[in-house]
Amino acid sequence: MMTHWTRILIGCAAALFQPAAHAEKFENAYLSFTMDDGWRCKQEGTEFVCRANKGQAQKEAVIIMAAKEAGPQDTLFNYTAHLNVTPKTGKIVQPATQVVINGTVWVDSLQLGSEVENYYTRYAGTVKDGIGVLFTMSAHTRYYEKYNGAFTLALHSLKLKPIKMRPR
Repeated sequence: MMTHWTRILIGCAAALFQPAAHAEKFENAYLSFTMDDGWRCKQEGTEFVCRANKGQAQKEAVIIMAAKEAGPQDTLFNYTAHLNVTPKTGKIVQPATQVVINGTVWVDSLQLGSEVENYYTRYAGTVKDGIGVLFTMSAHTRYYEKYNGAFTLALHSLKLKPIKMRPR
């Protein structure tokens, strides 16, 4: 017979291991990732831009992704070297390093003021199967901690699609 405390502990454990109900999947021809509910993505030219979907929050943070056919300059070495050059404005907070996310090697870096003054930008770039992908996550310095969890969720769930599924 279960005690009252045993039932509470089992209930808490079950709640901890259930998938988040407040997450949704973004998917395009090249990749997919999970993002917090309340974010919306739309295509703007050759890029996809994702923003928090509520009033002022749209100006606090943004996720931008772009993919293109890789040229000779699109290599992990070149991406790392480019991100490790101190930007004209701003500074490197986390130098570019290579990380493996869901079986793909990405270059990962965090900079302050490299895109927009007073915004942190986390960069993730990769080249695979002839495609170069850049994934950036930016948030104003006042709101970076607020969005860091959403950025981490998106980054750690990034999955490139197999080449046969991509447009030719």
